[in-house]
Amino acid sequence: MQTPAFLKPSDLIALAAPSRFCTEEQVQAVSALIEANGFRVKVPAGLFERDGQLAGPDLHRAKLLQSQLDDREVKAVLCMRGGYGAGRILSFPDKSGQILRLKNRENMPWLCGFSDTTALHCAVQHAGWASLHSPVATTLLQAPDAVQQQFFAALQGELSFDFPAKRVPIHRDAGDANTFGTPEIWNHGDAEGPLLGGNLSVLYSLQGTNYFPDLEGAILFIEDLDEMLYHLDRMLLNFELAGVFDRLAGVVIGQMSDMRDNTKAYGFSSDNPFGYDTRAILERAFSKFKGPVLFGFEAGHEAENYTFPLGLDVRLDTAAPPYLSLLNR
Repeated sequence: MQTPAFLKPSDLIALAAPSRFCTEEQVQAVSALIEANGFRVKVPAGLFERDGQLAGPDLHRAKLLQSQLDDREVKAVLCMRGGYGAGRILSFPDKSGQILRLKNRENMPWLCGFSDTTALHCAVQHAGWASLHSPVATTLLQAPDAVQQQFFAALQGELSFDFPAKRVPIHRDAGDANTFGTPEIWNHGDAEGPLLGGNLSVLYSLQGTNYFPDLEGAILFIEDLDEMLYHLDRMLLNFELAGVFDRLAGVVIGQMSDMRDNTKAYGFSSDNPFGYDTRAILERAFSKFKGPVLFGFEAGHEAENYTFPLGLDVRLDTAAPPYLSLLNR
């Protein structure tokens, strides 16, 4: 896996909108944040297009992203928002009959984002390049200072999984798995392999395509937001039946936020609860898995969404305290 060049002060960061539309106010705010941290910002023409909830038609979004990836002055591309739509541009050909031109490149800027950006991370890794699982622009603006600082440090090569410890309990609804920030070990052991994955729903949508990651011997990272509990179970069952878990070396579970049940409390006309909460669903899914499982990783749809590389080889060790570390660095 090739690693894009790390940024230096005054390097250029481009904004892109491969998913939901963005506003001028959001772009102005994140541009100010980027500049305050010593970098320049590129706001490409066409960034504010809109087609329903998407940032313009599929071909428009694909061309806008491609133009930023092809600009040799651009050292990182930060996605403005998640939501939905990034996967649609993977199969949309331009006039030359090509989809996104990611393979056989001499260089690649860092692709930065999470959630729906998972589709693009998978495409970039399919082409042999690492990328950064990070906040998107809109969530970066709302993130704590520690998350913002760690994002800009990661762009400059300070890649680390030694995130600030969070020991204060967070009280959430019963359907939410992450009630504490302190990581837990579900399966002990250690494993090495490429760290791959991202948003579970997006990964689920890529099953059977060329963009589903090659997980043989990999450490799988997953997180998700706003899913029905039974559907969370369905996605994990799909992975089990497809033999995905059999190929893994280890698992890292991030934030599973705002999960919902089929009950009146969530706006349904009657109470028909699934019977298992988020944590129980995850525990059952990985109960037969033999490799190490780390639960409570601080990445996903919470404020503490720290930046880390996807596609690079890591070591997962469940010693006390458990840790992830990059290999060969």
